[in-house]
Amino acid sequence: MDLVPLKPKIMARQLIHQVTPALAKQYGVKGDQVSLGLVTCDMDDALYVALDECTKYANVEVVYARSFYAGSRHASGPTSGEAIGVIAGNDPSEIKEGLDALENCLIKEAWFYTVLPEQKVSFFPHVVSSVGHYLSKIANVPVGSSLAYLIACPIEAMMGLDAAMKAARVELAKFYGPPTETNYGGGLLSGEQTECEQAARAFAEMSAPLSVTARNLQIAFSKNGVTLPVSNAMLENFAQFYKFLMEYNKKYNLTRLTTFDEVAVKHFVDCIYVAQLMDLPNPLIDMGSGAGFPGVPLKIVSPQTRIILVEGVQKKVGYLKELREHLQLKGLDIIGRNVEPKMHYPVQGLITRAVETITSTLKNAINCVQVGGFVILMKTPGIDAEIEEAHSTMGTLYELVKNVDYRLGPTSHERKLVVYKKIKPATAL
Repeated sequence: MDLVPLKPKIMARQLIHQVTPALAKQYGVKGDQVSLGLVTCDMDDALYVALDECTKYANVEVVYARSFYAGSRHASGPTSGEAIGVIAGNDPSEIKEGLDALENCLIKEAWFYTVLPEQKVSFFPHVVSSVGHYLSKIANVPVGSSLAYLIACPIEAMMGLDAAMKAARVELAKFYGPPTETNYGGGLLSGEQTECEQAARAFAEMSAPLSVTARNLQIAFSKNGVTLPVSNAMLENFAQFYKFLMEYNKKYNLTRLTTFDEVAVKHFVDCIYVAQLMDLPNPLIDMGSGAGFPGVPLKIVSPQTRIILVEGVQKKVGYLKELREHLQLKGLDIIGRNVEPKMHYPVQGLITRAVETITSTLKNAINCVQVGGFVILMKTPGIDAEIEEAHSTMGTLYELVKNVDYRLGPTSHERKLVVYKKIKPATAL
């Protein structure tokens, strides 16, 4: 997922060399803290991270930090921004050093992000590798701990937090229930730095705003029975896949399904169901991949699975390679040939939506699928004769382990998933 940084701007920076006792009392300033630094910023959470940063580089204390209601778009004046922070120190030089560290943090790292600037929707998937005194108090963790500071729009924030805590070994140290003063939400997650980084990535993938196509796919998936977790990043990949397929279909006639609903349900949902119904073998050959089905959708929803697209038509091989580059999919190999008995490519599984008979597929897979591996066939009902034939001709090598009839959600599209386990090597035939 390509994130576009939204960099904060300091709206005002001021220093009070000798604060009056009355004002110092309002901020709870300690007796030896005679100087104050005041700063406003157009992004509140970025400012709070930067305030924490200044406690690491100067002998200062954050005595006040507050967001303004409704955010920077409704600021009370040209220097108000979205939030204000106040630091206190023993002398003006400490304050200046602290404000310099704060400003440097805002310039170099404490940024909000978006994936769609035109939507003006932002989120904050920030990792503090070593917290200072300010955030350590808020999160109730020791100074030097790592935190994932995660903020987004209300619904996205809650979905993102849930995804982050499922993706990494982290604890919810502070919860910001929506709506906050600026109508956002989120929380602080504590854990090892690598775990916080993993949590931040999961948060970004789930809370990033979706393009219109991705949002429509999300609705189609939910409506048609997809229960497998599909992150926003995955939805965007599916959206890009759809657009790429439609564009190339004009040149190569890759699929007869051309409407959005047809592709969403009969291609994408159809493929995702396999990953819902069984654990995918790894590595997995997609035999006769064609336009990329089912291999590419399965790769999107199961990025940890190595998938090999095997396709004999060279123009489709070229298309598949361009698609892989366009979607930036890793662990997706492409082989330009047909799967046949003389092909030796050891894998734990092979899947196909091809129209050839079960017996033909089992024979063609004989020297690729290893003993203990699986041949997965995406079929339609009414193939009892095929199953009987496969048992009589290939029953010594393969065992039928799954034969499931199902529909794609509430549609009338009936499907059958047939899975064979290889139990003996080809020499036993």
